[in-house]
Amino acid sequence: MTTRSFWEGAIEVTLPQNYLDLSESYLVPDNQTVYSNDKGSCFILEFVQPQPLPNEKSAQFYYNDIAQCNEGVADEAMAQEISSPIGSDVKYCAVIRGKQTSKKPGSNEEIPIYVSLALYRFITVDMLMSLTSEIEQEQEIWDGILQSLKLIDIHRLFPHN
Repeated sequence: MTTRSFWEGAIEVTLPQNYLDLSESYLVPDNQTVYSNDKGSCFILEFVQPQPLPNEKSAQFYYNDIAQCNEGVADEAMAQEISSPIGSDVKYCAVIRGKQTSKKPGSNEEIPIYVSLALYRFITVDMLMSLTSEIEQEQEIWDGILQSLKLIDIHRLFPHN
């Protein structure tokens, strides 16, 4: 495992060494950081505009949004509110895990996509951290990633939070 710094050191997360920064090969929006391994598992940390939803429905919304982006179907999954491991700047925090089904690119074959998502709500922005994989065992690293998250300075990124 290796500690990675994002957005000029404002955030740190520990990821497996075999996860590579996709921004070195692909165009990645400024609000995202994307890492992937050779098995197709993908870690994304991103900031998004908050949706006008109650806290208890927001993680489910983002979970379903991942399914839509993958042109897939999300199985039932329940979000669980957790106390924020990264400090009092977070106004609401929840995690959700589940299995989604998507079509393999270029075919009609359905493939499972295992999804773990954490939502951190700040005053003016939502931060999402997700891990998606086609292999369920790849999700075993999620708890370690979740616990390793360190918010060094959110105010550097978003002064009004």
